[in-house]
Order: sequence, then structure tokens, then C-alpha cells
Amino acid sequence: MTDRAKRVWIVTGAVAVTLIVGWVLVIGAAYAWAARGGVVTVSIHDQNEGLHLWVPVPMALVDVALTATAIPAIHTAGLGHLSVDGVDIDLGELGPMVVELLEELESMPDATLVEVVDSRDYVKVSKSGGKLLVEVREPGASVRVSIPTHAVARIADRLFG
Repeated sequence: MTDRAKRVWIVTGAVAVTLIVGWVLVIGAAYAWAARGGVVTVSIHDQNEGLHLWVPVPMALVDVALTATAIPAIHTAGLGHLSVDGVDIDLGELGPMVVELLEELESMPDATLVEVVDSRDYVKVSKSGGKLLVEVREPGASVRVSIPTHAVARIADRLFG
């Protein structure tokens, strides 16, 4: 092998190693960025439609989306009124209280917060292992959502604005 061919192989090898190390650093940095804030997961299973969907979304991406998009607050979007058993509730007025309560969620011990069971449906909201878990089941279908507890109040604050 000539000296020129050896130099070409050395330069090619150096470039390849540099590219590989660069990609490892980029992937590692992206993973660290995503893992820093946790991951929101949504799992949908519908036996009737044959659908099973699992979507993990890094919390950092949720933060960017909440900041970058023009999501109107609940009361601004006209979703601020709820009627329960004939009692009208203004969610806009409750917003600050809801955000304050959710800020305490992270320091609470793990617990079931709400559980509703009837002959067909099941709904459970719990705090477990640093996550707020919401599980809804009905015959043939289920939805599970998991949100890092440290992010729940921030999301609610954005929505209740």
C-alpha cells in the first residue's frame, strides 16, 4: 500500500470516528434533555377498533409546545363553565385554587386521589412514584395517562391562565 493510500485510510478513519463520536454526543444530549423533565405517556387500547397506541412525549417538548403555541386558557376558550347536578361552576374562578392544590401534589405521599367504579366503567386518578396517573376503562377500551408530578401544576397554570 502506498503512503498516499495509507494517509487516505487514516483520514477516512479519523472522519468516521469523529462522526460516530459526534452522533453519540448528540443522542446522549438529546436523551439527557428529555430525561431531565420526565416523560408524559398516553396509552390507548381499543379492542373494538383493534387499536393499541402508546405515545411517550418528553416533558421538555410539552413545555416548548405550551410556550410556543397559542393555547387559550380554559376560560378564554369558552370552556370555563361546568354544570354538575344543576350547579354552575366557573372553572376560571377555580383556576388559581386548582393550580395551588396541584403544586402540593409533588410533596404528597403516593395515594389514590379519585376512584369511581360502576357496573361498566372505571376511573382512577392516583399519585404514584412521582407521577400523576389517570386510568379510564370501559368494556373494550382503556386510556392511561401518566404525567410527572412536578409538571402538573405548570400545565394547569397554562390551561387556567
